[in-house]
Amino acid sequence: MLYDKRIIPLSFRTESLSSGRIINLNINYFLESRRKAQLKDRFAVLGYGSNPVPSQLISKLGEDTIVPVIKGFSTNVDVCYNLISSHGYAYAEILLNQPNVQTNFFVIFLDQEQLEIMNQSEQNYELLAFPERVIIETGEELGKLYFYAGKRKIWVPKEFDSPVRISEIGAKRRTGKQLTQIQTLKLAINEFELSKKGIFDVKQLVYTIRQQSANKNYDLKYFIQEKVAQDPNSLEAVSEKLK
Repeated sequence: MLYDKRIIPLSFRTESLSSGRIINLNINYFLESRRKAQLKDRFAVLGYGSNPVPSQLISKLGEDTIVPVIKGFSTNVDVCYNLISSHGYAYAEILLNQPNVQTNFFVIFLDQEQLEIMNQSEQNYELLAFPERVIIETGEELGKLYFYAGKRKIWVPKEFDSPVRISEIGAKRRTGKQLTQIQTLKLAINEFELSKKGIFDVKQLVYTIRQQSANKNYDLKYFIQEKVAQDPNSLEAVSEKLK
């Protein structure tokens, strides 16, 4: 539970952990006591990129925001990298139709106002119903779940036969190649020959894009995104697949 700029750990078991105190909290009672919408009145949204990160939720929703976030998993889906954000990192994208791959996720429970703010921050995505089952840590299957489906084509590097899986996100029976964020950005620098633009390492790439973004100049970001859009190996946008 994100509350008062702190993380309150939720436990759905009775045992305590040696790593620290675990609060077995009645979520709805906690929300009601603070006059916030209960779980049944919130929108369950799949978190597969930076959105479940507390600092990201605070930056988008405000320092006084209260958000329940519960771990879960889904099958037949995976998470890959796509290019590139205004902050200079390869952002996350959902991969559908991945038979038997079980991927760990977070589910963010947003009230109406929080959802509207989140939608405004996700201009490159479309909020859609998630097509697969999601089981949360309580063992329950969520009946209705939403996710942000990307509107951009998904990058497939020349030396890969499918998109780059995110190694930092746990998954079982994953078949595609997986890399870290740093490895992925290094690959992009080589593939798009960014040395011709004076970009020789990841630090330069991130710094340049952030500096350009601060000045409302998106030349390098758009250059990379256009390369992905024009590449015949790129996959169709997730949102287009579901239409």
